[in-house]
Amino acid sequence: LVNILIPFESQARGRGGGRGSRSTRNGGNDDDGGGSTSQPDHSNILGEIGMILRDPQVYFLLAREAVRRIEDVVERQILPAKDATLVFLSRLLQLGVECRSMLREKIFRFHKADEALLHDFYPRLAALVMDEKLDGTQAQPVKSSAATDADPYLLKEWLLRDSIAQVVFQT
Repeated sequence: LVNILIPFESQARGRGGGRGSRSTRNGGNDDDGGGSTSQPDHSNILGEIGMILRDPQVYFLLAREAVRRIEDVVERQILPAKDATLVFLSRLLQLGVECRSMLREKIFRFHKADEALLHDFYPRLAALVMDEKLDGTQAQPVKSSAATDADPYLLKEWLLRDSIAQVVFQT
């Protein structure tokens, strides 16, 4: 999957995001006729990949793998934004969410991972994972501070407005 998406990554860097790029011949006249022997139109590949990623089984597999990566991040004691696999999984989930609008609007782009998701939601989720591990290993539950008392409200806000946060939290 990474090898398939590499050209879109370099296209996004080199040409201002690659929005709506279409391969045409003869100075912009597309004369392939649309027959079965014509050259495939590579401009909608991201949308088609997104539709595959949007399939419920694939989508939940990606979300479950993101949760596993968050658990791994907690074990290694690093920030979620520093885990390249988690960042890539987030980008794939975003592609699955945005694919319908891409195909409808004919604007194809492999976005960078949502910074707020990486720097706000995932650390909160990692804190919950850590709390759960600590609660399981200690005889008495850890008293929560005033800062962690606000976390359920902030997580609820994330879950109300972000579909990626919803699916990751559900798994």
